[in-house]
Amino acid sequence: MTWFRAALLLAGSSLVLLTGLCLAGIFGAPTDTFNHLWPVWMVFAISLLVVTLLARQLALAATTTICITLLAAIAMDKRDIPHAQGERDIRILSHNLWGSTRAAGGLVHLVDATEPDVIALQEAFNHLNPILDQLESDYPYFSRCRWESTRIYSRFPIHGSGCLRRRPAINPVFGVATPGLDMPSSAWAEIELPNGERFMLGSIHLTWPDPLSSQNEQVEALSQELRRVDPAQLVLVGDFNAAAPARVLETMANRWQVTRLTRHQPTWPATHPIVGIDHAFAGENWARVEIEVGPLTGSDHRPLIIDLARNEHD
Repeated sequence: MTWFRAALLLAGSSLVLLTGLCLAGIFGAPTDTFNHLWPVWMVFAISLLVVTLLARQLALAATTTICITLLAAIAMDKRDIPHAQGERDIRILSHNLWGSTRAAGGLVHLVDATEPDVIALQEAFNHLNPILDQLESDYPYFSRCRWESTRIYSRFPIHGSGCLRRRPAINPVFGVATPGLDMPSSAWAEIELPNGERFMLGSIHLTWPDPLSSQNEQVEALSQELRRVDPAQLVLVGDFNAAAPARVLETMANRWQVTRLTRHQPTWPATHPIVGIDHAFAGENWARVEIEVGPLTGSDHRPLIIDLARNEHD
């Protein structure tokens, strides 16, 4: 049984190392990337605990228990998310279509079932137009980025719209993009609610986390663009390629002066979601009524159905 004990020791050592990397990431180290896969590490830790207890390896079981406790502490979400009681003012359907014609067809059926006021899409490439064009009869106002894959469709009037692209370019909404920084693919629209109030909606698609890609750079580039807009009126939805408890989500909220309204809602991979990389952020003028993870459509992401209400002080 020497090999078995050696395997347990290796697994335990790996867990201790992973826990240390996750803790360091929470405090700002580059190892924050490991926190995006927190559910995987927790399943690994619990499985190891069961095996060590059955094998009567009590010292290793105690070490594993400490790691589980620390991982659980990392994932605790004590944020104060604004909630609204009563009816919603707007329903937004956000979905990464993965460039899939099957997902585009699934989206059309989901729209019929959920009747959103606004649809925010990511990875909605031009070859999906024959399917997505069906939306335009019910959603006559839209912002479509020809050179990118983000879109917005709205039942409500749009007063100005535009796009950011993954490299600096002139943007009709915010002016000239920040030179030298990688921009996230984004569609923007200033939407007028039935009561006449307006807000700015962004359909955002961020790249992979650092160090796999330039996500931190995109967060900074977008924060510089958002300085041109009143943060209280903002609603940002989409695929942010970031999962709790990664610190980068807190960085996004702080840099953009908004609140993340999603909490522990897995959307990826679609068949068996384990991490929530699709989110909704909003400024202080908004509160969450309900946010639900939608059904399978054919994409590798699940959609988000986002019901929001204006705060009473507005």
